[in-house]
Amino acid sequence: MHITEFTVAGLAGRREKLSQVLYPDLNIFFGPNGSGKTSLLRILHSGLQRKASILTRTPFLHAEFKLFWNANRTYSCSLDNTPEDTSGPEQSSVDSTVALVAPSLASAMREESKKTQREWVVTPNQTEGYRGWGHSYLPTTRLILGGPLSRNLFPPSSDETELELDTYFQSALQQLWSSYMSDVLEAVRKAQAEGLANILRWIMTPKHKPAKPDDSMPDVDLAFTRVSAFLARQGAQAGLGSKTTFRRRYARNKLLKGVVGYIDEVEQRIERAMMPRNKLQELIQRLFTGNKVVSFTDTTINVVTDDNSSIGVANLSSGEKHVLRILVEALQAGSGALLIDEPEISMHVDWQKELVPALQAVNPNAQLIIATHSPEIMADVDDSRIFRI
Repeated sequence: MHITEFTVAGLAGRREKLSQVLYPDLNIFFGPNGSGKTSLLRILHSGLQRKASILTRTPFLHAEFKLFWNANRTYSCSLDNTPEDTSGPEQSSVDSTVALVAPSLASAMREESKKTQREWVVTPNQTEGYRGWGHSYLPTTRLILGGPLSRNLFPPSSDETELELDTYFQSALQQLWSSYMSDVLEAVRKAQAEGLANILRWIMTPKHKPAKPDDSMPDVDLAFTRVSAFLARQGAQAGLGSKTTFRRRYARNKLLKGVVGYIDEVEQRIERAMMPRNKLQELIQRLFTGNKVVSFTDTTINVVTDDNSSIGVANLSSGEKHVLRILVEALQAGSGALLIDEPEISMHVDWQKELVPALQAVNPNAQLIIATHSPEIMADVDDSRIFRI
């Protein structure tokens, strides 16, 4: 899913409409404070969730955007941020009656009417099975937002301590990681199950075609590595034997070669599923200098110091937390949109320069829509992807 274009009227008090065609890979909104960058992100987020209530304090008159979703089907979304017309004769009669009986109530009703906000109109209409278009939204308050996928936009109360906020962030990040890894592990389990089924079919049906012809089979060293990893996941690595024994059997046993061909396919699928996680591990370890080692397991994110003391993500610096949250969200975004407001918060300028390439390396399929004040964020970005507001 990606947004293709948008138009907003009356944004932040502007007289002119703001219209822009968006790219499916990278888009950066750049402008001074008060220019409407944050409001634009809120509007897009609101439309993708179809929750107009998110925009009760966002200044604009009308918004619309288009997106590709669900096998490249095009949707158009629009919203009027103006009160419903209550000037008809029937409504006037009601207002007059209420005003005579209860003036204070009539005044309250008029004030509430001013706050009335129409809902997003989607064409073609989509209601059955609708759960919102897949996207992630990271406002400037991202370190105090909880819940998986950053969609539970309920910040903690203002009287909570810094320790409580850090604990809250750690819990939210671990939930996000667990959600991402559940999808990855499901892909791994599926690859293994299908591989075992293919191996059984190969053994029971000798005429069944092997997974790979002889000239594309892995060499003995790679074959041993593949089979070792496959058996380790099944808890049966002890039955593999030595590499020397495997080498002799692999050279003369056609049945074993056929089995290895299927195992090689399984391991390649698993490597593709794990590649974003491994890329994230490499990036974080390169960015996080000093005495901290961050490791990403199947269930959690661990932070360990040089003396092997576990400190947890709650004890990372503000900049480390921001970059970690943003990159994990990028993984979770899949092929949807990732909206980030001021990603440069608390980040050293060197990290700011590396952030966009890091996001694209972790997830090349996401549509990045970023609002920033930082020239460093845009340092190596093509001018066509920068929209000055």
